[in-house]
Amino acid sequence: RDVALKERLKAVGVCLICFVLPLGATTLRNYLVTGEVVAVSPYGGINFYIGNNPEATGRFVPPPGMAPHSRGLVEDARKIAQNETGQAMTLVESDHYWMAKTRRLINQNWDPFIQLMARKVSYFFNAYEFPDILDYYFMKRYVGLLRWPGVSLIVVGPLGLAGMFLARRRSRSLALV
Repeated sequence: RDVALKERLKAVGVCLICFVLPLGATTLRNYLVTGEVVAVSPYGGINFYIGNNPEATGRFVPPPGMAPHSRGLVEDARKIAQNETGQAMTLVESDHYWMAKTRRLINQNWDPFIQLMARKVSYFFNAYEFPDILDYYFMKRYVGLLRWPGVSLIVVGPLGLAGMFLARRRSRSLALV
């Protein structure tokens, strides 16, 4: 019994190390670059807004007044946030601004938000991969691996979900997986 507990604690320790090391490295890098403590990315707020603003379609569409590429979009988002608040903002402050703004919009407009979520779910289970930055179907012409049968979410996704379900039912020792 103690052996099983030790094995579980060892597995949890390995998982924690595998989680903390990359997160710590990313946080350190972000601090050295921006001077702010940012665990992963200071762009969650603007991404949340892009995906859920009143003009959102469920696909990537930059909001009005923002560039259609990542670097310009982030700077435009910060400038717009600064203009709307009248305050200079760091990347983290801008991130918090966009997150809060999006939450307010969702709370004020539940019906359109629920409709948008339903559309996103239908896109997720759709066999067509909507292009964002790279077009999958364009890349498929030039990357041989993408032309292999079965290399698509419509095939791999359900197989992965079934495997997770069956592994969980088969053995509780796989619960961390």
